[in-house]
Amino acid sequence: MKRVSFLVLVGLVGIAVAPLAIAGSKSGRPKALKRKVDFKRDVQPILARSCYACHGSTNQKGGLRLDSGAAVLKGGKSG
Repeated sequence: MKRVSFLVLVGLVGIAVAPLAIAGSKSGRPKALKRKVDFKRDVQPILARSCYACHGSTNQKGGLRLDSGAAVLKGGKSG
């Protein structure tokens, strides 16, 4: 169960980073990031905008809460 939650978190980070890596690339290939990905700066704003309505502090569909790192790692009803 912890492994699935970790993989979900890794996937979310990947989704958050991909547009940053692709932006400005003339060849269409992702550029390497020059800075380390920061959860609070790079990932959390995307989750807040796209996921908190269903998986935030007041509503947790499927038992999944995404508004804190600990809750993300805990996972939901299915992992």
